[in-house]
Amino acid sequence: MTPTNKQCAGELASATTTSPLSTCSSATPRSASLATAVQVGSTADTGRRAAGAYLAQAIRMTGWRTRSLAATTPPIGRVRLRWLSLVLLAATVSTAATAAPASVGATAVVAAIPMTDVVAWGCEQSNFGQCDVPVDLSDVTAVAAGGYHSMALKGDGTVVAWGDNSAAETNVPAGLTGVRAIAAHYHSLALKGDGSVVAWGLNSYGQTNVPADLSDVTAIAAGWFHSLALKRDGTVIAWGGSEVGAQSPPAGLSGVIAIDAGSDHNLALKSDGTVVAWGFGYPVPMGLNGVTAIAVGGGHSLALKMDGTVVAWGDNSYGQATVPPGLNGVVATSAGAWHSLALKSDGTVVAWGSHYVNSGLASAPAGLRGVRAIAAGFGFNLALVALGSGRSVSLSGAGAYAQARHSPDLNLAGDWTVEAWFKDEDPSGFNHEYVTLLNKGDREANPEAPFFISLGYKRLVAGLRSNWTDQVVSYDLWAAGVDPQAWHHLAVSFASSTRTLTVYLGGAQVARGRLGSLSKSNALPVEIGRNGAVSGKYFRGKLDDVRIWNVARQGTDIAATYRAQLDGSRPGLIANWRFDEGGGTFAADSSGNQHEATLYGGATFSIDVHP
Repeated sequence: MTPTNKQCAGELASATTTSPLSTCSSATPRSASLATAVQVGSTADTGRRAAGAYLAQAIRMTGWRTRSLAATTPPIGRVRLRWLSLVLLAATVSTAATAAPASVGATAVVAAIPMTDVVAWGCEQSNFGQCDVPVDLSDVTAVAAGGYHSMALKGDGTVVAWGDNSAAETNVPAGLTGVRAIAAHYHSLALKGDGSVVAWGLNSYGQTNVPADLSDVTAIAAGWFHSLALKRDGTVIAWGGSEVGAQSPPAGLSGVIAIDAGSDHNLALKSDGTVVAWGFGYPVPMGLNGVTAIAVGGGHSLALKMDGTVVAWGDNSYGQATVPPGLNGVVATSAGAWHSLALKSDGTVVAWGSHYVNSGLASAPAGLRGVRAIAAGFGFNLALVALGSGRSVSLSGAGAYAQARHSPDLNLAGDWTVEAWFKDEDPSGFNHEYVTLLNKGDREANPEAPFFISLGYKRLVAGLRSNWTDQVVSYDLWAAGVDPQAWHHLAVSFASSTRTLTVYLGGAQVARGRLGSLSKSNALPVEIGRNGAVSGKYFRGKLDDVRIWNVARQGTDIAATYRAQLDGSRPGLIANWRFDEGGGTFAADSSGNQHEATLYGGATFSIDVHP
């Protein structure tokens, strides 16, 4: 809502400020090398031809695709195909085969990189719980995205699965340990450290009937109705499958270092950088070489080249085989039913294609970074985010906030500094009613507040409350051309001896003033994202790395450390909430002073973090 002059005048009518607030509504609103990172469980789900499965070879040969099938089609195994009067149980799994050393043989192996957080997105059109990552999931080293279920491999060699279980695909066998690779579609595969393979889930074509004599396996992949295993000697074994030859590797195929399986077609990457395809699919482009990784989707395929570029071919009904112009620096790829993913060396993800409208499949979540592995499922995606890549707290502006209990060391009546990264997500772009980023107490109901930061009417306002009066310094964000859609670091330093308050944005001083009086402080909680229980004034956006100090920090100190992650040994650091938990309702205080914050009103953790 655009502020009115009356609202503007009334908000801080009693404030003392070195920068007039009466103009707040004067203007109209302005409109490491990841070469060793392993892409695990990157499912190459097939396009949902004939309700997600090829029903018969006759349909395959005609190329008939059921594009008219509703995006909300129930999971395969329950869908009634009226035009053929059939009820099917159809399922497949595929794992991406990314570049791996010849001694490894293929992708789905545990990467020697510390990994922990799993991010899921794209389930808006077909949510069967596959995007509901368990809140207590940790120590994850690999992920696999299936048809409508997800898998995670933990550092201790155990497997966790969630999502649709209509074919028992999430029923991880009891006692399964020692796993080093996973694959998922409508059935699930696990490769153990001893080279054996365990399978469970849909078995309509024998895809979970692992050959009794199978051993010495180095990689696995799962297609819709079939499964693949790469052996240490560079040969490929297949089982299950329908009628189109996907279960029959070409005679004499050898020298293979990576595999991937799609609907009814497969790819094998050879040690000389060439690619071999078989089954029902599109031929490999003539002259393709220098390939380091492969991925198979519904009817399309991806090849990652040594120079970090991607080649795509096959079905392009939804742009899934149209590689974004200029895409380079890619270290891993993954192919879903009608979309594709690429992981770049800077830890970001690029996505393209997608049949589902407004599902988010064709884009990565805002702020997603620090990614070490990707997996494209039938109509959703998973990303494995490296430990330390961080989180923020996301606040709705409608009752969401965080709060830390009162403590004497937070009752700052002398010098202080408060810092926070903020991202205002109000559509008005700074030109909205005043909201509160940080406050101790409730300025609507109490005469004293030792510190507060508000944002609104195009301005940042920081200061303290003394005897029912806000003593502030403000900074005109609008006039300074500050981007309202970006992350910004804010620091406010107060020297009580001179009553001088200084405001810093992005490590640079932007405002300074002398306040009229000091606060006697209070015994109330620290409010993060709201003014207090009485007035609310809830912030809509994201906050990160909120810090409270009992010293007046200098500009040089702030500029040197505002992008760094601090430890608790910093002199004067009283509280520091990083919001890196990723789940639950508590945010730890990394200062070591145990000022834990609690999330209320639907406040959540977000992967959108400051740069």
